[in-house]
Amino acid sequence: MKKKVAIALGSNLGDRSSYFDFALGRLQEEGLRDLRMAQVLESEPVDCPKGSEVYLNSVAIAYWEGDAISLLELCLQIEKEAGRQRTGLLNESRFLDLDVLLIEEESYELPNLIVPHPRMCQRDFVLGPLAELQPDWRIPGVDLTVSQCLEELQK
Repeated sequence: MKKKVAIALGSNLGDRSSYFDFALGRLQEEGLRDLRMAQVLESEPVDCPKGSEVYLNSVAIAYWEGDAISLLELCLQIEKEAGRQRTGLLNESRFLDLDVLLIEEESYELPNLIVPHPRMCQRDFVLGPLAELQPDWRIPGVDLTVSQCLEELQK
């Protein structure tokens, strides 16, 4: 069964926009359908090591027929293919970061995956692009739509 999913994209190393193009192409190759990406924003690093470069951020929505863990594994594989190496440093710079934000109106609390993404409602660089694509998507556990969460954050 197809499920609507939202994935955040971020990059602050190298040719940032080309990493977004790479990610979108790979996501489509791996079965995400009707893929659409919001406008790309530049944002200052949040909770990152000192000296981190400015990020490009966006959000893509699509339809996925696999399960939540398969989607996470796909995102991690695409990050790795783009050159991301995880050293364990929190919020380190990266060529590509793909975060699963939402899967329909479902909630998951698995060892490596929490959906909805636990910090998405604290980040305007996530909510803004997501609101551009799906302002009325209700976020489980928060019981607000994406646009309502963005309005709350901007107060």
